[in-house]
Amino acid sequence: MTKTRLLFVFLCLSPILLFAQKRESGYVFKAGELMQASQRLVGDSTAWQIVVASAERRANANEFLISASAQKVLRTFSELRTKVNRERATLSRLVKRGASVLAEEEFSKTSNALQAHDKAVVDGNIANALQEGEAFLFSLPILSKAVEARRTESVEAKLQKKTGAVDKRKGLLGLWKPSEVGDLFAESDAIRTGANSMASLAFIDGSQVLIDPATTAVVRASRIDKLDRTVNANIALIKGSLLSQLSKQAQESGTFKLSAGGSEAIVRSGKFWASVNEASSTKLANYDGTMEVKAGEAIITLKKNQGTVVLKGKEPTPPVELLPAPRLQWSGLDTVVFRDELTLQWNPVPNTVKYQIEMSSERDFSQNVQTYSTSSLSLVLKKLPNETRFLRLQALDKFGLRGADSPTYRILRSPDTEPPFIFVQEFPVQLGDTLTRYATLSRLDIRGETEPNARLLKDGAPIDVSPDGKFQFAVSLENLSEKIIVLSAFDIAKNRRDLALRIVPIRRERLNEMKWNCAVNGDTLVSRGVPMQVYGTAYPNLSLFFTHGNKTYSATADSKGSWAIAVEPLANQSLTVSFESPDSKQRTLIRTYFVK
Repeated sequence: MTKTRLLFVFLCLSPILLFAQKRESGYVFKAGELMQASQRLVGDSTAWQIVVASAERRANANEFLISASAQKVLRTFSELRTKVNRERATLSRLVKRGASVLAEEEFSKTSNALQAHDKAVVDGNIANALQEGEAFLFSLPILSKAVEARRTESVEAKLQKKTGAVDKRKGLLGLWKPSEVGDLFAESDAIRTGANSMASLAFIDGSQVLIDPATTAVVRASRIDKLDRTVNANIALIKGSLLSQLSKQAQESGTFKLSAGGSEAIVRSGKFWASVNEASSTKLANYDGTMEVKAGEAIITLKKNQGTVVLKGKEPTPPVELLPAPRLQWSGLDTVVFRDELTLQWNPVPNTVKYQIEMSSERDFSQNVQTYSTSSLSLVLKKLPNETRFLRLQALDKFGLRGADSPTYRILRSPDTEPPFIFVQEFPVQLGDTLTRYATLSRLDIRGETEPNARLLKDGAPIDVSPDGKFQFAVSLENLSEKIIVLSAFDIAKNRRDLALRIVPIRRERLNEMKWNCAVNGDTLVSRGVPMQVYGTAYPNLSLFFTHGNKTYSATADSKGSWAIAVEPLANQSLTVSFESPDSKQRTLIRTYFVK
């Protein structure tokens, strides 16, 4: 080959080589390693949507490729995400100092930017995530200054969140009117939720009271100590139930009091639950710190994970140990689902009468809470939205006391529109969704792989697939007639991929059709000392071998089956032509010549 021709070939191949190098310089990981890869690339496994949006998916290999340029953008995102996650603690501290009521406009702007940043991360929109993250970091110092400037303002409990219809009553003699988020509750004001509604009251010290459905409560006292910023609060639970989470400051100061049914409690607990039914039976459960409960002439102290029952006109029962939390049979706290249905299973808790499962759109379970009760150890959740949902479980004992909360689990619902891949070994020729293989045997063992947990059909009939997606089946090729097999794979989201396997028998007469540049007399080649050239049409990708003397020459047919080769002649030596069978991988003789 001349230098000019070599240069031409190099220039033609250069873009391909550069492209291959660019791909090889990227970061490749399997789909099952998505969470770990997100942690490595952006320092946050919960930002996996950003990594997926920045990646090129290799469907056949079930893996992702992050290019060098995408990695650079992800590093920028990682730096910003680290700052945003670090400053979440600053925002939490400002909330405890009253940011949501003292600087409502600045707080709304800051929290909205953070929520928009988190939503952009969930949506995989890296541009919006960067923009909203910068907006959050910019507005946070402004919020901090506003909170400090207004900390001496007098405010009361605030309706922070609500789901459904929530009513408010001003004073003991006021009329019930619809309440909206942002309404303030002073002393003697009351709040009422309906059968399908709930509310969240926030206090300036960061304490929060979650009002369950069908509940009525009265703010008997709500005063702010302007020096140490403690809130002297007294909540009266008339009927229904509530779950309170007190700030550390409120817990230590003991300035939060609860009136429920015929009992009074001084709360030094970070979290407690109270319930009053129509028969004036009061149930109290304490999950952290202590609660000093008084009813009649008796006073008892509930320690961590203890509860009591107070009947009308009776003293509180001795403290009862609360049931431990059931745990889902998941390997972690997060799970990704691609369907709108999910089966929950959990470990049994002895002495449980029934299990309670709560699902919410918020991690603190302050909004859109759906509650399920069952005595079994499983529950099927249906019609899951295409959004993140949070779960927690409790076990209830024979007294009806609510046990400890399980860890908070997160369901990441992601619509799956990508059909499962199908990979089949040793089918070298692909045209669209058809793979072709050439055969000489009467039976073939076909092996391949598809997406784990996928369902696979062969010509409409199911075949076995191992848990890791591998499959194998045999094909009979009697009379070596051409055969087409259709494989159909279905994933759990009911996406489908079809792949046709075409098996073509190799015909000897076709391989024998060779054209030489020298004279051919039967089985004799007359070379006259000139290099012999031969070409023909076989089958795509088939390998042919020419053995002449002590030398072997080989050629591989192109995608159309064409091939060509040159052989240096050796007088009075035999020349054999053979091919490699694609199924047995053995060389099979085609013809033998004698060279003159």
